[in-house]
Amino acid sequence: MGAPETEWHRGRYTGMQVAATLTRAMEVQQMEMTRAEWKAIASVLPSGDLSEHHRQCLEDNCPIDNITWWEAITAANLLSERRGLAPCYAPENCTGELGQGLACEAVAEPEKSVYDCEGYRLGTRAEAEYATKAGTYSTWYSGSITVYDNNDCNFDENLDKIGWYCFNSGDRVHLPGEKAPNGFGLYDLIGNMAEWLNEIDRTTAATGGPNPNGAIGKASERQFFGCSAGDLAWTTCRTSAISEGGWSERYSLAGFRLYRTLFDNSERSKAIMSEP
Repeated sequence: MGAPETEWHRGRYTGMQVAATLTRAMEVQQMEMTRAEWKAIASVLPSGDLSEHHRQCLEDNCPIDNITWWEAITAANLLSERRGLAPCYAPENCTGELGQGLACEAVAEPEKSVYDCEGYRLGTRAEAEYATKAGTYSTWYSGSITVYDNNDCNFDENLDKIGWYCFNSGDRVHLPGEKAPNGFGLYDLIGNMAEWLNEIDRTTAATGGPNPNGAIGKASERQFFGCSAGDLAWTTCRTSAISEGGWSERYSLAGFRLYRTLFDNSERSKAIMSEP
């Protein structure tokens, strides 16, 4: 995890390289959750104003955004129950309705690790980096970042191949899957939409070791992985970067994708995917 010390604009502390091991297989949603997929789970689109970035992408296959962290995990729980899987989260003292400002005070058993959960959930930082890098070690799976003598919104040849960011997005969100996938066949992990993670915010290096930082935790600040259509290449768009958000807040350029642990000894843990 992290980035080499020589990588331009690498976070001095947050970008430090550490060795992490994921001991179980996982299933990762190929693209960001769409509006149609959200409606199939939650029935109602999120309330609240959309930013100008997203106002031009309102088709069913556009990415869903404008949801709280609580709404993302509730949708994960609903999908888990629908498919006969044990839900990963147990929100407590909730107010509001799903899609209409749902917010809760805490999660029961915050020390529980999501790596041990059978159902759908948000990913950890380690899982997101692993899924994004797909065996590569450069800034992006498409190559290294371009060095400039300024911190403006500059064109980057390698980022342009895989993600929508400030230089190429036209200041708007795009349909999923229009840029090149990585070696795992996953799209839009960098750019277009920042994605909610399970993990709490921190301003230090990633934690190494086996299955790091799987606890749901108590902190209200949660991590975002990747970047949005309005971000610069050298900031949160780099694979080793993270940002933060409050779990009851809505962000018009933040969405999510679902992850799931696949256990060797469970029939229900077989990957749910379409065969070619």
